[in-house]
Parts: sequence; structure tokens; C-alpha cells
Amino acid sequence: MSWNWIISRIARQFGIDINSLLFHFLYREIAKSLYDNVEVEKVPEIMFEIGGKASLDSAERHPTIFKFVSPGTGKEILKYIKMLWYTVFGTDMEYEIINDDFEDSDYLDLYIDNCPICQGYYSEDEDISRDKMEEIFGKSGYACLLIGMMTSVGNFMLEMKDIPYTMEIQETECQALGAERMRIRATLHPKEKTDVESEKEYQPESKAEEEPV
Repeated sequence: MSWNWIISRIARQFGIDINSLLFHFLYREIAKSLYDNVEVEKVPEIMFEIGGKASLDSAERHPTIFKFVSPGTGKEILKYIKMLWYTVFGTDMEYEIINDDFEDSDYLDLYIDNCPICQGYYSEDEDISRDKMEEIFGKSGYACLLIGMMTSVGNFMLEMKDIPYTMEIQETECQALGAERMRIRATLHPKEKTDVESEKEYQPESKAEEEPV
């Protein structure tokens, strides 16, 4: 069974029929609405949350399609990101791996050649200046809503499969801010055990019954 076949089935299961241009316009409208109505420093955080909550809702309604991927290594994270990219944009992701040891590593660092969200952002008159863009998204990257989607669904999959890690994804270079390519880094962090989980694991041996004298 080919990986591309699996991805196409997943895309149909989600019922995605949004081309990248429409996604780009919708994304810009969300961002513009936030520019006009909330404090600058809160814009990336809110966009991240919007992406995370929306994608998590879809993931919870279609849990069976994630049985094909267990993102517990860099190799599996790459499969997962390619799957989500195809589902959202309807096209294969063109990329370059940066860390050669990614297959058995706890992180994945890669360049993505063309980000549909950021590509050509300044080809026309825009709603926001480049300086303002840098002020708002200089630390997070403009694709923070997409990163929120990747992070949320990735952690849903880890939890569903009882893999004891949490996933953190960051956009470290952004085309909308002048970079030649999008760069993202996904890192797996060991999941801290809760007090309840620790108590369940701790099972002291029962004292042996004393023999009658």
C-alpha cells in the first residue's frame, strides 16, 4: 500500500475541497480581523489557538484515519506533516531535511520550498506593512495558524496511541518575512507524569503475613 494512496484516502475522508488560493484568502481575512481588533502581541497566540482548536475538532471526529501514523520519531513526524500538508493544500510538500539523523531522532528540522500561506504575500498591495508584519510575526512566523493545526493534531495522535511525548512545532524561518523558504522544527518532549499516574505505577509490596508462633 503506497503512502500517497493513504494520503489521498485521508483527504477524501476529511472532505477537504479547498484549494491553496482560497485557503490563502481566508487566512488573510482572519489575520486582518485580528490586526484590527486585538493587541498586536496577542495575534500570533490567537491564530495558533484557532488552528489548533479547529483541527482538533476534525481529528476527534475521525480518529480511525490516524492509525497509519505514530509520530514518535523524526521519521514518523515527517510522514505526519506530509499527510496534514496534503490534506490542507491538496498538493505534495516539497522539502529538504536539515538534520540527517532525523529518522531515529526526537526532532525534525526541515525546509519547505513553497508555503501557500506566505508565498507571494507582497506581490500586491497588502493590508499591513512589512515593518508591522515583522513586529507581529517576527517571533512566531506568519503561518502560526497552520503550526497550531500541526501541533494540536500531532499531540492528539501521540495521546491516542499512548506515546509518552508531547510535540512542539515552530516556524523558525518565514517566507512572508523575507526568507527564501519556510523552515519548521518539530520536537518531541518526554511527557511529564501526573501525580495520579505516578501513584498508579508505585505499588509497594505487601508485607508478608507473620507466621504464628
